[in-house]
Amino acid sequence: MIEQIVEAMKRIYGASYCLLYVRMSNRPAVALYKDALAFKVASIEENFCEYFWLELFLCYYTHISDSDGEDALAMKLDFDPEGCM
Repeated sequence: MIEQIVEAMKRIYGASYCLLYVRMSNRPAVALYKDALAFKVASIEENFCEYFWLELFLCYYTHISDSDGEDALAMKLDFDPEGCM
């Protein structure tokens, strides 16, 4: 299924990579993305909020934060220019 998503991202949007965020504590997801799907850790996002736009809205307009303060891994999968992952 990930191969179909990658192909759609390349074909429809002209994407050259996929970037996603995974909570540091979500070890099964980190292992899946790294080991099975070949994502690489691009950076560590401190105090990451998985609902970024909602968090931005809440902080800006109400000064209330919904973030629990957990860091997240920014994980990146570069697409092969030949059409494969």
